Amino acid sequence: MKHIGIIGAGFSGMMTAVHLIENSVSKQIISIFDTKERFGKGIAYSPYSKSHLLNVPASKMSAFVSDPDHFVNWLLVEKKIIIQLEELKNSFQPRYVYGEYLTNIWEKALETAKNKGIEINCYFSQVIDLKLTNSSIELTLADQSVIEVSKCVLATGNQLPKNFKIETNSSEKIQGYFQNPWNIDSVINTENIDSVLIIGNGLTMIDTVLGLMEKNFEGQIYTISPHGFNCISSSNGYQHKINEFKFDSKNASLKQVVDLVNNELKIAKKKRISTEYIFHEIRPYTQLLWKSFSSHEKAKFLSVFEYLWNSGRHRLPVEVIDKINNLIDSKLQIIKGKILSVNYLNGLFDVFLDSKDESNLKVKRIINCTGSATNLDHIENNLLTNLKNNKLICQDEFKLGIKTNIDSFQIINSNGEILPNIYTLGPTLKGELWETTSVTEIRVQAEKLGEILAN
Repeated sequence: MKHIGIIGAGFSGMMTAVHLIENSVSKQIISIFDTKERFGKGIAYSPYSKSHLLNVPASKMSAFVSDPDHFVNWLLVEKKIIIQLEELKNSFQPRYVYGEYLTNIWEKALETAKNKGIEINCYFSQVIDLKLTNSSIELTLADQSVIEVSKCVLATGNQLPKNFKIETNSSEKIQGYFQNPWNIDSVINTENIDSVLIIGNGLTMIDTVLGLMEKNFEGQIYTISPHGFNCISSSNGYQHKINEFKFDSKNASLKQVVDLVNNELKIAKKKRISTEYIFHEIRPYTQLLWKSFSSHEKAKFLSVFEYLWNSGRHRLPVEVIDKINNLIDSKLQIIKGKILSVNYLNGLFDVFLDSKDESNLKVKRIINCTGSATNLDHIENNLLTNLKNNKLICQDEFKLGIKTNIDSFQIINSNGEILPNIYTLGPTLKGELWETTSVTEIRVQAEKLGEILAN
């Protein structure tokens, strides 16, 4: 009997299992491995705060490509939300509500599996290693038990941020530094804390600031990043369309894209309208554009334009932006600059900066909000790191993700060989596709991979 293992039970892993169950015509075993009992939710949709909102309107959050109103209809039926339909579609729902939506999808998939005679095993344990044998794939769990499967999916999702180097001349244990900003521990027990430094000024920073406020933090919050804070509020709907692409998006150059964006920026400025529509219109083409770029163009994009692209496409609900703006200057100071070094002594972090705003900060807590690490050289004690060291996987030249045949989702090892029974999707495909972390992209991949695995 075919036995398929799925490592990771976040959106990528769960939706792959859902489509696999839906497309299966014969009995089989599906084993899913995750360290948390939160199937489908992952980090993004099992937040510690009910005030954390999605940064995408409800109309774009359906888990199914073929049913774009699936999430909105679920809200109407299950949550009995009584507002105008267009208002609901444009609303930014709480992340935990989306987690409930995914749980509901998973529960229905389990019923389908039962009716089809498909055995579902859920292991709440970390897979620490993977080995190929002549007849199977051996997955080693944290307790050293081994599970044999015939096919395996790496749905490992986003990784923790790259650990930050902190110097200390003392033998005391460093306390007050949090590598994982998505853990509630980073924002609680602040009674004796008068200052917090958040490294990073993106979406995670905003959730962290709101989390601190929700937990009644009364001290000063500093945030720092090379470009400062540039998150923009989202508008309800788009009044304008980008000019038609005057090039083939499969063979476009970076210069053509930059010229197009610059021209639209001028138009938006002249008409005094939001630039949001530009990035909204280009977003569906980003994977094709990325694949069309040469290595040199990709390198230039990463060094020059990545920040501009992220600041253009990362949008937030108006009410969230208003909350952050109300905190600026009173409790929140945003610093544009870089951290030169951090020293720790007697429970205090001495932070030296390269910034016009500040040269030195003394804080009692540091929260790392620099975003998911992609370079496996910076990730410790991780399955992907072990697979890289064993040459079963390799990273792309920019170390954004795992080399993969994007047509079949089969990974490519360090010898350039396609491994027939090991697959991946989601954030691990960033080096191949660039945009591959949102529901919009991953739902397409999960549907295709579910069909491939079912055959």
